[in-house]
Amino acid sequence: MNETEIYQTVKTYEKKRTFEWIAYLLFIVFSIVMFFFHELWYDEIQTYMLAKDASFHELFFVATHYEGHPPLFALLLSIFAKTGVPVDIGLRIVSFSFSLIGAYLLIFKAPFKKWVRCLLPFTYFIFCQYTVICRPYAMMFAAFMLAACFHKTRNERPIRYILSLYLLCLCSSYGLLFAGCFCIVWTVEIFKSLWGKGFFGRLVKDKRFWCLVGILLGALLILYLIYPKENAFATNFYNREHPLTAMVYTFFMMPADAMVTDVGFFGSLQNLSYQFVNFSPLSIGAYILTILIHFVLYTVTYVHHKRRYYLLAYPAFAAFAAIGYMCNHHIGITVLFFVFLTWICYEDKDAEKRTLPKQMLKLNEQYKNITTKFAWFILLLCMAMSLFWTVKACYNDITHEVWYAKSLNQIFEDYNLTNYRIVADWSYLPIKDGKIVYAYGSSSGLMEEEEETEEDNQFDEFFYDITPMAPEDYYQFPTLTNFADIIAYNSEGKNYISNFNDGDDHKRYIEHACPSREEADAYCRNLGAQGYPDIIIGDPNIVGLMGLDVTKQAYFPIYEIRIFRPYKYYLTYQHSFVYLRTDLLKDRDRWPINDQVFKVETVQ
Repeated sequence: MNETEIYQTVKTYEKKRTFEWIAYLLFIVFSIVMFFFHELWYDEIQTYMLAKDASFHELFFVATHYEGHPPLFALLLSIFAKTGVPVDIGLRIVSFSFSLIGAYLLIFKAPFKKWVRCLLPFTYFIFCQYTVICRPYAMMFAAFMLAACFHKTRNERPIRYILSLYLLCLCSSYGLLFAGCFCIVWTVEIFKSLWGKGFFGRLVKDKRFWCLVGILLGALLILYLIYPKENAFATNFYNREHPLTAMVYTFFMMPADAMVTDVGFFGSLQNLSYQFVNFSPLSIGAYILTILIHFVLYTVTYVHHKRRYYLLAYPAFAAFAAIGYMCNHHIGITVLFFVFLTWICYEDKDAEKRTLPKQMLKLNEQYKNITTKFAWFILLLCMAMSLFWTVKACYNDITHEVWYAKSLNQIFEDYNLTNYRIVADWSYLPIKDGKIVYAYGSSSGLMEEEEETEEDNQFDEFFYDITPMAPEDYYQFPTLTNFADIIAYNSEGKNYISNFNDGDDHKRYIEHACPSREEADAYCRNLGAQGYPDIIIGDPNIVGLMGLDVTKQAYFPIYEIRIFRPYKYYLTYQHSFVYLRTDLLKDRDRWPINDQVFKVETVQ
């Protein structure tokens, strides 16, 4: 090939890839724009502070049992966190690097139509939840795309495929589950191909076998590292009295909820499933659409001989999510799996001639290829709705304050409040008839969720009467301090919250270890023995839980925390207050709340 032919070939390639490069550059630009506007929230900050203050031994062998994630993401963050890179920068460098890999593979390598490849990275969960919000799921996005990219050549080049699955294992327990299912399917395929006389001799000489042995040993190690301790927060705090309703959601509602519908799942599935697993019109719509999505996926995997992946991995994922721990952002893993599944189906163009199930063939003959048209309709519906969510969520993220950490710390520093004795509220649950009551919103913190606007809030809680609360009537998690993420932005690197890790400046992450009832009671008595706090962030009712007489002291709100949490197409308004002991109000003529309500000049 001469120079002219090479030049023409390159120009033709570039021309064919113009839309892909435009899509990829837009993905980069839009991500950077959103990084500029999006304020990091608790989950993001917690991981960075863990990476910053925990020792490597703790990152490997202690924190993993409470965080539920393998140590890789925190270890990568520690490169930046332990060298002094600010949380807003270091966290995004690591997370965005994986998102860029995933987006590149999806846009340039996936065997889909061009417009599908160019739009998929901008769908809601991939872009908003797993790129803009910086968590280990950016790694999972990249791992799924790498596994899909290397799947076709897994038998000829098994090492790179097994490494992509190992990366999937290192993302989270969900990644470990999916990688395990993929390996089981591959093992069956290998055994079938080698079965016969001399099977064991051929097996031990096959490098695929040793790759599978290697990932099995690695997966067992990861499982050991992340297996939750008995006192882990995730295994103690969340209600598991409704496993069947949770399973109805994961099997028959989650696929639709991940792409089209929204049944109101915002929080923990284990605590909320009984509220939306019902026969309301919205839930019925989710049931119907999920069945249709399952129908399409079953047909696609049947035609392309990939049913094993679908019939093994999705039920395993759905069951594990229902009986384990699942929050609303986890449902996006469904999207990643479905992209992987359709990728490995459509890339295998050299397979034997495929046919539809008999029932589908009859429908196609009668209604002129209706199954293909129906599949495209479902895809267009899912893509359109998810892209709408992306636009709406990004707009809400840009135009509203979505978290309090940075602004609240700034208030504390501007008003020199860090010199006061500050106590933040903690998680607690009421006990009724000897059982913990898992009513959502019963624990403290920013838990008052209402669909209202800032204008609707007229400071109806401006004056606050402390409610007497007997410690024996509540199950407490006092070491799980709310609002602690504000110290990530302290200019002096100071932990000024006295009940958060006992004010330790070298331990600014939450351990997520739940104390026993006896330990919690002793901890609260110790807090009470130190006297009435000067400032309380959140719920001043905790004074009663500290064993103090609530009638002898009063607190007045000096600042309101207002945030608007975006999720899909809507905002959830949440608010709380910072309270000052009334005898300290005279320390200053003007407090932050003066500028928030009624333009008050003085506070008496």
